[in-house]
Amino acid sequence: MLLYNLIKMELALEKSPSKNRERHTSVTKLKNLLLSIDNKAEILPESSYDKLAAILGNLNGKPLSSLDKDILKVIID
Repeated sequence: MLLYNLIKMELALEKSPSKNRERHTSVTKLKNLLLSIDNKAEILPESSYDKLAAILGNLNGKPLSSLDKDILKVIID
């Protein structure tokens, strides 16, 4: 469901003016991080913001930005 919400958000941002470019980049980054998870080896905590942010931060190699975290909160709710 998280991936679906990110893709939906990404498509909506592609149709928006360029002022949302930073948000679009962040959504695309989160989508790619979710796609990089090996779902056979890792259980994705879709309802736990803190755990999901930690996993995605580890995959990213650095903590998520505040914009990334804001988007993550939106798609979890």
